[in-house]
Amino acid sequence: MRKSKTEPIDQLIQSYIRGMGLERPLSENRLILSWESVTGKYIAGQTRKIYIRNRVLYVQIQSPLVKRELNLIKEGLLKRLNEPFEQPVIDDIQIF
Repeated sequence: MRKSKTEPIDQLIQSYIRGMGLERPLSENRLILSWESVTGKYIAGQTRKIYIRNRVLYVQIQSPLVKRELNLIKEGLLKRLNEPFEQPVIDDIQIF
């Protein structure tokens, strides 16, 4: 009987994702999807556009008051958004 080399499926998938260069885009997508859970429904409802470019999260907010509030807590928000990842996905947040 011949023994075959087996690997857990999660390791195979992770290896494939890395090999295809999809790790960063998937992490960015997960971070954007976490916006509502990190900021809450009200702020997520005020969000008009959200995207990442060159490790910067750009967030367009409808309300001037919410914009100002988010700018005041930007550093804490940056930490909370990066928290679930092994390495930081974003280095800055620009709110406009």
